[in-house]
Amino acid sequence: QLKAVILQFSEKEGLSLNDISLDDPKPEVEEVILQVSACGFSYHDALIINGTLNRGVSLPRVLGHEISGVIVDVGSKLSKKLIGSKVVVIPKDLGHRQNGGFAEFTSEAIKESVQSRIIYAWQRDMCSNPIDNYQ
Repeated sequence: QLKAVILQFSEKEGLSLNDISLDDPKPEVEEVILQVSACGFSYHDALIINGTLNRGVSLPRVLGHEISGVIVDVGSKLSKKLIGSKVVVIPKDLGHRQNGGFAEFTSEAIKESVQSRIIYAWQRDMCSNPIDNYQ
């Protein structure tokens, strides 16, 4: 089980942030599982905590959408070559509509194109959009 910090209630509802344990995530067919290395605390997170930003937010929720980490598992439609890649996530729903990076592990889809969720990996032998090298 992984450890996470979850927002149960916003400040408007009697603030409740708690340390919890969650089941380890399993990747969907076009998702990767990230071991979170770092997650920034942003203004977006603060607005959710104080209750100002609530459209599309369902609580309880693990916040955090500015995530870097390492791919530790991949879905069945993705190449195992991605495992071990260091990544930075460009957020879409993380920490808002799906659990985010204030956890040891999180999942993210990479099936979509440049217009939406993208994960950039960097390794010595890759260039600017290396995910394309693995598809």
